[in-house]
Amino acid sequence: PVAAMVDTSRKYFGVQFHPEVAHTHEGVRILKNFLFKVCGCDPSWDMASFVHKTISSLREEIGKDRVVCGLSGGVDSSLSARLVADAIGPEHVYGILMPFKGISSADSVKDAVTLSRNLRINHKIIQVNEFVENFRNLPWKNSKIAEMNTIARVRAVILYNLANSINGLVVGTSNKTEIMLGYFTKYG
Repeated sequence: PVAAMVDTSRKYFGVQFHPEVAHTHEGVRILKNFLFKVCGCDPSWDMASFVHKTISSLREEIGKDRVVCGLSGGVDSSLSARLVADAIGPEHVYGILMPFKGISSADSVKDAVTLSRNLRINHKIIQVNEFVENFRNLPWKNSKIAEMNTIARVRAVILYNLANSINGLVVGTSNKTEIMLGYFTKYG
């Protein structure tokens, strides 16, 4: 079996294990070698300066606008909400939880509500099932991916509707893994 590979002429490097986990022998050394020697990254970077720069940039870009943030209870939306709340103040951030019965877990909704309360941001829960149900009445049978994309698009429409209603912005994240796998919903 191959655990690592390299093609220096094409600058391809890969490993079939997780060098970042504590039990990987020489994992930190592997990562440092890749980051600093192969990629040429500057080792002066640290999380505190990244957070500070991100919050400053958000504050400058958003200005005095209000922000709408879809909250799933996951890491990405939680981080987005935290950063914009720190940048412009929690009173200007609206967290929208949009669970879909049968897909969204009760724990995720609970986590998103807890996050909203801890960040002191306004939040609302909107069940999206009834909005998506209308698409089941189309004169063709929806595939599973069509239904999942419809759920994501309905959520996006709800966020943009609120943002337009309060003259605000929608803040969120993208998922490059979904794009690479071909499961990507533009505008949602």
